[in-house]
This record gives sequence, C-alpha cells and structure tokens, in this order.
Amino acid sequence: MKFTMRLYLPREVQAFRRRPPIERCFLHCILKANVCIQPRFDLTAIGIGVQRNFDIVTQIVETGKLSLRDVQHLSATSKSVKVSLGEETEHRLRTALAPYFPAALVEIAAFLKEYRAVISGSTILSILVPGDWKPNDLDIVLSESSSAALENLLQSQGYVKDAERERQLPDAYPTEDGTPPTFRYGCFHKESLKIDLCYITEPSTPISHIFKYHSTAVMNYYDGFGVYCLFPEQTFAGQFFKNDNYPGPDRRRRIGLRKLETRGFVDGLDYISTILGGFAVANYRLENLPTVWRQMVRL
Repeated sequence: MKFTMRLYLPREVQAFRRRPPIERCFLHCILKANVCIQPRFDLTAIGIGVQRNFDIVTQIVETGKLSLRDVQHLSATSKSVKVSLGEETEHRLRTALAPYFPAALVEIAAFLKEYRAVISGSTILSILVPGDWKPNDLDIVLSESSSAALENLLQSQGYVKDAERERQLPDAYPTEDGTPPTFRYGCFHKESLKIDLCYITEPSTPISHIFKYHSTAVMNYYDGFGVYCLFPEQTFAGQFFKNDNYPGPDRRRRIGLRKLETRGFVDGLDYISTILGGFAVANYRLENLPTVWRQMVRL
C-alpha cells in the first residue's frame, strides 16, 4: 500500500512575512492510496460442517485437552455446538468414576448428596483441566458419622481394607502434642484401584477440609450435585498458589507441588492469603472466595 500526501497552504500563510501573524490557519490534505484486496475462500461450509458434526466437535475437545471453562466458551459459539457439548462434564465425570464404581455411579452420587460428602483431589482436577496424566487414586472426604455407610457401599463393590496404607498416611500429617486431630484416614483397594477416605471430625465439614490441601489447584470437588472449582482463575490458567493453612510437613507439600508441575501446572509464587485479601487462614470459607466456578451435573 502506498500513500501520497500533498500539503496546500492558504495565501495568507505563504505571505505571513508581509502581514501580521494570523490567529489560525487550515491545512488541506489529499490522501491517495492504492489498496489491493485479494478474495478469500469461503469457509462458511467448513464452519457449518464442524458445528453440525458432533463427533468432530467432541474430537476437538478431547484432542485439545480443553478445560471445562474452554468447553463453555466453545459452547457459546453456536446453538448446535452447545447441544453437542452439553453433556461433556457428565461424560468426563462418568469416565473418571466408572473404573471405581462401574455398577454404582448412581449410588455413589446419592451417598454424596445424602451425607454431604465430596470427591476431591486430582480426580476432579483431571475433569476440570485434563492432560496427559491420570490420577493415582480416588479421594473421598466425609464426616466421621457417615463412615459406616460408605464403607458398606465400598465393600458391596468388592473393596477391602488397605491396613498398610492406613498406617502410613497418619505419619504424613503429624499433629502437635495436645492438639486433637481433625481427621483420620481409611483406605480401601480392589486390585490396582485405590480409594482414600478422609473422615472429618465434626463440627468441621468435608468442604472446609479442602482448604487444608497443599495448593489451590487441588481445591475442587464433586458433591453429587455438581463440580466445583474454588480458585478458577488460577486453576483454569494452569497455575497454583500455595496454601498458608497446610497442616502437613513442608516436605510432603513439596512432593505434591512437584507432582502438579510434572502435570503442567506452574507455581504462581504466592499464597492463598493474597487471593483472599486479608482473611485469616482460620476463616477460609466458600463465602470468602472471590469466585467459585461450578457446573451442575447429574449422573
């Protein structure tokens, strides 16, 4: 593209030496340009084909490892895409839980609702932000009073107690002398499948216990009604902040953070207290969070 500019000055300006200064003048410009426009191929048919072919849209989501927030953005592009991706969260949740409960997905969802228990940890993170990795186990957080009901459900699905693992886990979260523990572990396994139960001592709640995890990236849960991400701005950006309120030893926290880094997450080099803007660690609650992302889902 080339431009040619010509500047014309009024006669008063040209002869300003022979006259008193003028208060203002006008500059007249002529702008000439040669614009070359090349036609583009009509891609409308491709766009319509992608929108109407559910398999192609699903393949884009799976191959691209799109987060659930990205899936929401993609769904907003058209009604047909929204329809094709309408059950993506349910699909991911079923895929993640089916190996553990192949014939009892409805039962486990009903248990979570009735007893206000939650599935948390890496399993929910893999649903929110998938990658080339898989969780090592399934974490369920529940009140101590509902322990018998869940253990009976697990045993009916073929799970047995993992006594050795139960002995190892308490050492990972030592308590100070005279301080009563706020939770205990119960471990089950079936062949290579492992389920860790975290029993919360009342009046604490399963959701409040999630605020004791080592970082924001794993502070997510499924409660039978929907999937929740407590720190969506960091998690969906592939970032994590460390937890000021982590009860375990620093060595164990470093192991957890290193695992996140191998899964593609980046250390935000800050703490949760920065996000919450002054709330004390004892007051970490859902209502104090700036944003909670959630998507309701029914199994």
